Amino acid sequence: MKPNLHLCICGVISTFFAIPSFAQTLSFQAPNEVCVNEVFTIQNTSQNVDNVFWNFCGVELDNPIESKRVENINTLQHPVFIEFAKQGDDYFAFVSNNSGNLTKLFYGNSLLNTPIETSLGDLNTLVLAMEAIQIIYDEGQWFGFMIGGTSIYPAGEHFIKLNFGNSLHNVPTATSFGNIGALNYPHDLHIFKENENWYGWTINKLSNSLTRFEFGNSLTNIPTAENIGNIGSLDQPTGFYPQLDDNEWFIFVTNQNSNTVTRLRFGNQLSSIPTGSNLGNLGGILQKPRDIMISEVCEGYAGFVVNQNDNSLLVLNFGNTLNSTPDAHRIDSVGNLSFPHSISKTFREGNESYFFIPNVGDHSLSRVKLNGCNNAFPSSTSAYDPPPIYYDQEGTYIIQLITDLGLPTQRSYCELIEVLPTPRLDLGNDTLICQGQTLELTSEDDITIWQNDWTGDSYEVTESGLFFAETSYAVCSSYDSIYVTFDDCEDCLIFANVFTPDGDFLNDFFQPIIECDNNLETYEMIIYNRWGQKVFYSKDLQMGWDGKFKEKNATSDVYIWMVNYSYFDGEKTKTKNLKGDLTLIR
Repeated sequence: MKPNLHLCICGVISTFFAIPSFAQTLSFQAPNEVCVNEVFTIQNTSQNVDNVFWNFCGVELDNPIESKRVENINTLQHPVFIEFAKQGDDYFAFVSNNSGNLTKLFYGNSLLNTPIETSLGDLNTLVLAMEAIQIIYDEGQWFGFMIGGTSIYPAGEHFIKLNFGNSLHNVPTATSFGNIGALNYPHDLHIFKENENWYGWTINKLSNSLTRFEFGNSLTNIPTAENIGNIGSLDQPTGFYPQLDDNEWFIFVTNQNSNTVTRLRFGNQLSSIPTGSNLGNLGGILQKPRDIMISEVCEGYAGFVVNQNDNSLLVLNFGNTLNSTPDAHRIDSVGNLSFPHSISKTFREGNESYFFIPNVGDHSLSRVKLNGCNNAFPSSTSAYDPPPIYYDQEGTYIIQLITDLGLPTQRSYCELIEVLPTPRLDLGNDTLICQGQTLELTSEDDITIWQNDWTGDSYEVTESGLFFAETSYAVCSSYDSIYVTFDDCEDCLIFANVFTPDGDFLNDFFQPIIECDNNLETYEMIIYNRWGQKVFYSKDLQMGWDGKFKEKNATSDVYIWMVNYSYFDGEKTKTKNLKGDLTLIR
């Protein structure tokens, strides 16, 4: 069954994963119901919180999900993994190519820009069958770590460190630690800091095993490694993703050969030896799954998986705990995948979230967009105390507070808010009407309360005065007023005695000024020159004389006008005949 998930894939650039050093308490106070266009505020009551992100208009997985190719990248050769990082205001991405080289993409100030690519080659160290890459900033230095290689090729397996120095603009130097920890075609990689020490995990595709790295207290140290064997019925593992759930660490692994997912449980320390179980072929739709990504959602957790065989993207719904077996369904709106190999971290631009998928089959990158809603203003903020907010359409929305953005330690707290429709009430503009007539004021709601406590959807006005009404729906109400003036319609048409048709848009036409809603039944205007020639005639009250006679400008002179009209005064039709003179000035 297709899940209905409100998902915040918040998207932030991070360079390494670390476990929080103190307990966080996430909470905030917000109204349960507001009205359309009603401005309200949220009070953040969280404790021990840093690096916050508010999302007021979360991504829904039932919304259209789009994918497109990243154009004009020509140096990719069987791209397998992509890692991006932010240095200052600039974004960089590094793509590992299975052919044994590395591509650097410089995006400038947005990962939606067309990148400038640089092939870094093999750095005199990379080998055939390179796989995952991870970028880490620590102690003022940029490091990269890569894993890959296979005994099928002469160079074998390698765990490699890249040293960029103080800038990702630099060409890194590469150092191989060789085959440590019984690597056997290692694929994915996760390096993290825990209790002031650095650790790492990788999976070995050909030996169906896990290898753990230990660096000690600095990434400048030479790591040691241990192969801990097959846990959780691994079967050609190709991708994994770590996620923290209620102080318990999990890693989920895709198994290419058995079309299954393995769940590894680590307890409260990711560096510990896990227990594992195989969750099987989720939904029966895994077809050589290559990689997995997990994200915390308001109701629990959701994940994505890429399939090699049918070039598809799948969504997993775990519910409110990673201890459950997730439901799975295929996203039909994502196309243009060609042997999708991995899923990157996520990033956010405006109301949308994105991630990259490297395509081995056609040497390309796909950028996947998850559409968010556009009904919250603002849609998000990174301020600790969010600014005033409003929604411009009714519906149920999620307010989500997230910390540790984009990390496996990401926490979130959510509340639903119901945005109710504001009833429409428009009594119109203040108006004048003829004496003897009536004006009916109307409302779309039959439970509208008028100024004299009359309840109904209409009110009849028979005298001058201020009239007002109020209508309500749940907690939302609308109020409007109108001032009505009754006037003698004999004086409803007022005429100027001078006009200047010179094209300056001021007094360019001679026509009556209407002072009331007179509801004329008939109307005609006739204008004569001093020799009695008819120079203008109209039965349209809105059509005035533009100062032309026989398509030529009439001369400056005095002209005679006559207006005949009739109107209904509430009892009978009355006829009026008006006459005057006007001066045309050029």
